[in-house]
Amino acid sequence: MPDETGWFGLPKPSPEERAEALKDPGPSWRTWFFSSFAKVYLGLAFLIVDAVDAAAFLGPPIQPTTALAAAGTLAALVYAQYVAVQYLWHLPSRTETVPATGWRRAVHPFPYGRWTEEGARFRRGELRPTVEGPNPEEFL
Repeated sequence: MPDETGWFGLPKPSPEERAEALKDPGPSWRTWFFSSFAKVYLGLAFLIVDAVDAAAFLGPPIQPTTALAAAGTLAALVYAQYVAVQYLWHLPSRTETVPATGWRRAVHPFPYGRWTEEGARFRRGELRPTVEGPNPEEFL
């Protein structure tokens, strides 16, 4: 009787299953890295940076000035991390428009994330965001 198990004790695929898998191999390594892998490890790196910041300021002699400095730098770090995630992976909802100025511009500073398919299409000029109010590109 032939061995019916493959690697790690999993059943060997049939030739039909192999042909079907080769027809649709799934996302590329680059797409998988930027959409799944990098999110986890960038989040872990952000957590480590925040912990180092908190440990640097909140040592044994805690004083009000060091607590305020820790809170200020932690707030700046969290906003910088938010902007980094927006820069890399922001995808607007279908109803979201990109304001030309104002507070929402600070909340969503980039129309599309750099590591998204929409971001690649936007950089090639195939996709234009909807702009609320006057378009700043018309005046420059």
